[in-house]
Order: sequence, then structure tokens, then C-alpha cells
Amino acid sequence: MPALFDVMQENAAQPTLYALSKRNGKAIPAIEAAGICWHCHDGGKSDHFTAYKWLYAALERDRPDIIWTSLTQATLIGQVIGRALGIPVISWQHNAYLKRVNKWMLARRGHASRFWIADSDAVVDFTHNNLGFPMHAIETWPIFRADGNFPPAQVWQSGETVKFASLGRLHVAKGYDILLHSLAKLQNNGFEPAVPFSIDIGGEGSELNRLEALADRNGIRNVNFVGYIDAPLNFISQHHAYLQPSRREGFCIAAHEAIACGAMTIASRVGQLAHTIRSGENGYLVKHENVNDLANTLRTVLSSPQEITRLGKQGREDVLREYSVQAFAIAGGHIMDRARALLTDST
Repeated sequence: MPALFDVMQENAAQPTLYALSKRNGKAIPAIEAAGICWHCHDGGKSDHFTAYKWLYAALERDRPDIIWTSLTQATLIGQVIGRALGIPVISWQHNAYLKRVNKWMLARRGHASRFWIADSDAVVDFTHNNLGFPMHAIETWPIFRADGNFPPAQVWQSGETVKFASLGRLHVAKGYDILLHSLAKLQNNGFEPAVPFSIDIGGEGSELNRLEALADRNGIRNVNFVGYIDAPLNFISQHHAYLQPSRREGFCIAAHEAIACGAMTIASRVGQLAHTIRSGENGYLVKHENVNDLANTLRTVLSSPQEITRLGKQGREDVLREYSVQAFAIAGGHIMDRARALLTDST
């Protein structure tokens, strides 16, 4: 979010953040450190009506030139308020997967946003093919700015334990149960890796107890659930490689951060990761929800750990080129030009 707001301000905008619910509040320190002006509704995730009343009152008072929404709840509420107050609405689209009811509502309300900003090529495809929005109504602004100053991942040395990292909320969408089943399969088949390995999973969520119990039942001792990580780049840099066994993703910032740090990445073929990773060239892609494919890929990597550094280096070069600071600013500048044009568009 600070990166996005930087580009908006560089293009003569004065953005203000309105949050419909606080959730765990762990984004607040980064938001405040970036000097972002923000307001938050004192309600829960499902308090749609009170969130609507709060946001309507705030926007009627502040009278922004444009309402820019993100995620389904805020988009649907923002579209209604925009029409009532005569303020044009533009909307982020982050999802390459939506619940059926959300998909139906967004498809019906697509016209209420003047245009849509997809955060990746994968989301452009989803927005056009599954929501039915015309291509002329969709812009692309990849939601990731890769910086060559990201701390580098550890370089694996012969004989060392291979250290894998992973970041994500402990939710079924992230597929950590698939990872544990893959490890159990390797173990039960008698696989002996060339070197020892460990996996540190950073994140919180409702699946923690179930995942810990699954690991315990299968005798998996080298997977550690380390809790919330407030400095993800530093966390990644303490490891050699990265795992993203997700069932679904949009852009997946965490995995792209890992690749940009030079951590060789194994990821499911979902979302933008399917576009970024070239299996065997700059990392590995596996079929999503496929225990066997993930197990076989882990077998390959752990049988030839000397390839980890080469693949990680190539991935870093690719991502720093594709998602450079300059490319991020150019894409954002184009979006801001189109947004500004709405202020003089009488249609």
C-alpha cells in the first residue's frame, strides 16, 4: 500500500484510506510509517450496513473526486455511495478466485465502476473471462514493486541444512495441509534427502491446530509454525528457498518477494505465479492440490540441492526486470492519467 500511495502522490493525487473494518490491525504501523492518512470503521467484517452508513457519512463530508475501491465488500458499498453522491468509482480486482455469490454480485455490478484495475495478468484473464468485463474496461497495475535492495536469500553451501520459508495466513487456501501430506508421502516411501532440510511457516490463522495435529500424526518434525512475521523480507533472507503450496492465489506478493530475494521458489501453478515461474529454469511449478506432484518436486530439489542457488539467482533477475521500480511507476502513472480523465468526462 505505501508503494501504491507513493505513485498516486507522485501523480499529484492526495489519497486517503477508508477501512471498513480493522481486522487484526497489523497493517497500521506500516500505514502510519508511510504517512498515509487513514480512517477506520469500528465494526466487524460482516457489519455491512453500519460500514455503509459510516462510509457514506465520511465521503459525504470529505467529498473526494474519485472513490477507488478494493475487495468485494468495499467495491459493492463504494459503487452504491458513488452513484448516490455523484462521484466516479474505479475498482481494484485482486482475485483469480471468488465465492459464487461474490462472483455473481460483481458481475452484475461491473458497470458501476468506470474501470477496473487488475493486479496481474492472471487476474485480467479471470476478470474478463469469468466476470465478463470487456477488455477496454480493465487496466493492469501489478501490485508488486521489486527492489534490488531487497536482502538476499542465503546461499546454500554443501552439507548445510536446506532451509525453506513460507509466508501466509493459516487458511485452507494456502494449502499447507497439501505440503504436510507431501512430506508424509516422501517419508512413508523411504525417501532419504541428500541433506537435511527444515521448513519455517510464518503466519497466523484458524488452521494452526489442525495443521500441527496433522504434522504430529505423521511424525513430521522439521516443519515449524513460527507465527506472525512483521519483517517478511528479513525472514525470507534467513532461508535458501521458498514454498507456496496454495490452492488459489491472485498475485501472491509473498512469493514474488521471495523470488526477488533470490530464494528458489516452489509454487502451485495458480494466479500470477504460473506466469512468473518457469519450471526448472527459475524455480518450480507444481499442480495445485496435487500431493504427488509436490512430493516429486521436493524429491528433485532435495536430491540436487546444488541447483537451489542457480535457480534462485535466475528468478531474482527475472523478477527485478519484470517488476522494477520504473515499471511500477509507469503502470501507475497510466492508471492515474485515466482516473484523472474521469473528472472531465461528462458521460
